[in-house]
Amino acid sequence: MLRLILTLIPVAVVFLLAFLLGRHNDTQVMVDWLFVTQQTSLAVVLALTLSVGFVLGLLTLIVGYLRLKWQNQRLRKALVKASTRVPQKDV
Repeated sequence: MLRLILTLIPVAVVFLLAFLLGRHNDTQVMVDWLFVTQQTSLAVVLALTLSVGFVLGLLTLIVGYLRLKWQNQRLRKALVKASTRVPQKDV
């Protein structure tokens, strides 16, 4: 339950920030998307940029987490393999 709450708090803060930025920035701006130039609200541009940054950060975090998890599994296997090779001395 605590993990769910700690996950939802940053998501709520990001959406609240996007809402507040959008509410105060309703002017029209020209945006050059790679192939098309379009006039759109500054709020839309800010929300889109914030969302893309959030998703890219989340993907980076997930990749790093999975890399560490795989490294941990390899080290555990190596530890088990090394501990089975070492003969035990009788005391």
